Amino acid sequence: MHTSLIRFAPVVLWLLVLLPAHVSLATPGVMVEEAADEILQLARSIDPLVGGEADGLQSVHDKLLAFNEKSPTNASRYALAYCRYRMATLQFGGGDPAKNAELLKAAQKDLEMVIETAPARSEEAAEAMGLLSGIMGFRIGMDPGLSMSLGPRSGQLISKAARMAPDNPRVKMQEGISKFNTPKMFGGSIKKAETLLREAVSIFADQAGNDQPEWPSWGYLDTLAWLGQALAAQDKTAEARAVYQQALAINPEMGWIRYQLLPALGEQ
Repeated sequence: MHTSLIRFAPVVLWLLVLLPAHVSLATPGVMVEEAADEILQLARSIDPLVGGEADGLQSVHDKLLAFNEKSPTNASRYALAYCRYRMATLQFGGGDPAKNAELLKAAQKDLEMVIETAPARSEEAAEAMGLLSGIMGFRIGMDPGLSMSLGPRSGQLISKAARMAPDNPRVKMQEGISKFNTPKMFGGSIKKAETLLREAVSIFADQAGNDQPEWPSWGYLDTLAWLGQALAAQDKTAEARAVYQQALAINPEMGWIRYQLLPALGEQ
């Protein structure tokens, strides 16, 4: 896989699941309780399917799409956008590039609707902004020609989300990824990326005690993968290796780390 594509793939391929977030997306008051419960169950089923057969994610996608076509809510929109995001990243480097691009564009529209309809400056809006920023970054990785149009928008979104929800670990993670991928002349900083990603790891760790975390709850292993890259970019090889091994201890099948990032460290 091309290096530039790897760096711009904000939450890639085989990554799994993580920890708490916000009731507003999981249980908005406009939902009928039964529908809210089913959407929440579908949303929580996405991450265990990542890295497996694409049919599993497709089934979840189709059920969430049915909710959105019948009676869309911000909960169903966000869950569908996240599912589409994982479907595209699962096939990254393979599959049908045009189909992956369509999935990401559809996810972008879902999240733009969440942002438009969510309460201003809410955690709900910040969650959507964080994921949307990551999706835009991924689209740039697939098509660098989009960098002029999507790059500034992605940066603006994550900056706004960080002001709105400074303690949200997924927002913090995306902020770190943005700093990692942005050229230094435009405000990027590997050191700052490391700091932000360490802060995200710490927040995830604080939330880890919940047996049934609220949803959204994804991002911990993603954060470890990006933290390892930030450390490796600063020649902190031993620390990067330890972070990667920490992630593999949680999910030994995390292919991005096992087959790409960890071997890239060499024998140092």
